Amino acid sequence: MFACPNCRTRLAKQPSAEGPRWVCTACGGRAVHLPSLRATRPGSFVRRLWALARSAPPAERKRACPICDNLMATVPTLAVPGSTEPLRLDVCVSCQFVWFDPTEHEAWVSSSWSSSEEQLPAETRAALARLPPTAAPVLAVDSDVSDRFFRLVPRGEEFEWKYLLCFLGLPVEVDPPPVHHPPWSTWTLAALVTAVSLFTMARVEPAALAWGLIPAERWRYGGLTLVTSFFLHADPFPCHASPSWAPAAGLPESFSTMDCCFRAAGCGCSASRSSSTSGCREPWCCG
Repeated sequence: MFACPNCRTRLAKQPSAEGPRWVCTACGGRAVHLPSLRATRPGSFVRRLWALARSAPPAERKRACPICDNLMATVPTLAVPGSTEPLRLDVCVSCQFVWFDPTEHEAWVSSSWSSSEEQLPAETRAALARLPPTAAPVLAVDSDVSDRFFRLVPRGEEFEWKYLLCFLGLPVEVDPPPVHHPPWSTWTLAALVTAVSLFTMARVEPAALAWGLIPAERWRYGGLTLVTSFFLHADPFPCHASPSWAPAAGLPESFSTMDCCFRAAGCGCSASRSSSTSGCREPWCCG
């Protein structure tokens, strides 16, 4: 249960144009995911907001995050009309949520800030000036680029290789939290999947029969094939005719991998695409 850090009321999830948010129906506070703020008017300040939160000293981390209960960093942000004090927001660097007290979200979305440092309050400019060089965001591409997502890149980071991955359909995290320990588990699992895949690629047919997931026999080896199937990859030449495992699977010698079904379909049918489906118990398989 997500609870309001002010009154401990349970937060209610609400949709919005920027994305879902968790609102306190008692006091009006709300938790908004950091990426959702990029869709708001002052969205180009989000990188600076994240850099300030990551560099905030322990003394500025007092309130518990309503999402993960870790302490949030309180940082100065944009100017508030009619006030000499900047808008102070609480940012959780663990789950990347921003907490807005009542009226703070309205002040954020109505801000007229337009990427100009001169428009920021003096306290915010001073906090940005104190950021270490590796944390301070700098302009990496021409300011005429329309997509703000690509405008700012952390100092010292290569723009080309990282963001080129986006065009290949791979996920890229912008301003990721610092890595305190090498991800040995991830690296080990990736290396194991790669090694097993390369080892079985030359003998994919017996490997698939022995350790692949067959729906009709899903509980083989106590259900172990539910896991081992993730380590197997397809034959690089899957369309050859009359595979050697066809007789072992109870299929005719004329069966090929281009036929519509085999024992792995779980229907018990040994008909091929060219045969009649009248004897098949599952016509959806061979139709």
